[in-house]
Amino acid sequence: MPVAIIGAGFGGLSMAKRLEDRGIEYVIFERSDELGGTWRDNTYPGCKCDVQSALYSFSFDLNPNWSHTFPEQQEIFAYMKAAAVKIGALDRIRFGDPLRSASWDSTSGRWDLVTESGRYSAGSLVLAVGPLSEPRLPEVQGSNGFDGTIFHSARWDHEVDLVGRKVAVVGSGASAIQFVPRIQPLVSELYLLQRTPPWILPHLDRPLKVWERTALRYFSPLRSILRLYYYLQRELLVLAFIKDPARMSAAKKMALSHLTSQVSDPELVRQLTPEYEPGCKRLLLSNDYYPSIQQSNVQLIPHALTGFTDRGVVYQDDKGSEVEIEVDTVIFATGFKVTDHPVFSTIVGRTGKSLSQYWAKTGMVAYCGTTVPEFPNLFILAGPNTGIGHTSLVTMIEGQVRYVAGALDLMLENGGVPLEVRQDVFEAYNAEVQQKMKSTVWTTGGCGSWYLDSEGRNTTLWPDFTFRFLKRTRRFDAESYRVVPRSGKHLQGVKIGQ
Repeated sequence: MPVAIIGAGFGGLSMAKRLEDRGIEYVIFERSDELGGTWRDNTYPGCKCDVQSALYSFSFDLNPNWSHTFPEQQEIFAYMKAAAVKIGALDRIRFGDPLRSASWDSTSGRWDLVTESGRYSAGSLVLAVGPLSEPRLPEVQGSNGFDGTIFHSARWDHEVDLVGRKVAVVGSGASAIQFVPRIQPLVSELYLLQRTPPWILPHLDRPLKVWERTALRYFSPLRSILRLYYYLQRELLVLAFIKDPARMSAAKKMALSHLTSQVSDPELVRQLTPEYEPGCKRLLLSNDYYPSIQQSNVQLIPHALTGFTDRGVVYQDDKGSEVEIEVDTVIFATGFKVTDHPVFSTIVGRTGKSLSQYWAKTGMVAYCGTTVPEFPNLFILAGPNTGIGHTSLVTMIEGQVRYVAGALDLMLENGGVPLEVRQDVFEAYNAEVQQKMKSTVWTTGGCGSWYLDSEGRNTTLWPDFTFRFLKRTRRFDAESYRVVPRSGKHLQGVKIGQ
């Protein structure tokens, strides 16, 4: 096959659309029995996107049927399944067929893939697993001896009836603030173990009015206008996140006002007030989180989980003493393996190193977030430094997909020659990215976050306006690449790159 795509989420489907338009053969290997990526996996109560519906969607399939200004998980999932049908990608997806390994064959100049169903060969490999696909379950002493139920919010166990249960929630980030208000009325006791509090702003979600939905359905230009409006509105946030973090003072005042208007207990206000600057960690949106954790069956514990017993969980109080809480259910809301995704160890390049090994010293880095030296014809979607803290990730993915399509066009025009980004170009680009990162709130805001790797490097987020990334990826810059000769073969007449 010319192209193999790993993952059938927003990235995989965006790539499929480009390939369908070009008539390029491809196969999508999807480990699950359904498509949808993170919006398939995260089915916890209250799961919702924090980007407006009009913007958090494919640019080629603007949906007039959203029910709310911010989409819920079920709607996004349904939208993606409908989009896959329109694209024509369903017949190209091998469901329940996870990638086991992929290695570059220098003799054939192709990728050798091993999946659950067998072995395959592909000219190019598009890695579209997404950064939020592998839940992070911390290793906590005694967890194997716990007699109750444990699960991660991204793998919600719907077989567990929470009514009347004693529940410990570990974590207070984006997922927890959505599901805690939903489960609080059900459980008998809820203990929220909070290592660091988040900054929370009011949520502006509302149902779309009938006349609004009618206008969007029958006047299609309005969908593009609304999308552009939200895009430009959110791009202005870059000024505070990246260019001048001091501008975050307005967001800080709004968040503090939101907190004090909903919480009257001074001690609880203190425990819920972050010590870092807004934006350093992800800014969250909620109208019902603060009210829910003040209910009589909820206790906020401003300490990290340190262990398990057979009957519950353990934390250390301010005096350093261990305190046990008896619970029968523990829900981890502890995020994802973003910078150390397991799939990185399964991708082996032309020198015999895996992506994990290649990135061992430098951290997770790529040229335009997409290509890596020593890994010919490998393209990573939503890769290093393509994440965003202010707008829709789909915007960045579609920029990458356009770039990858340009590369594939060029390779096919030249007989399928393998291409690899030049080392000097790769290093210069990432030095530029890290230089821009120094002034951002993610670096100066005084926090640790999932944006950072184990060495404190921010290799996840894009430190600039997204339109600059889109400009950079508008065309495939062949001059930044070199041809990789196949073993034992001399390439003649090829003038791509250097």
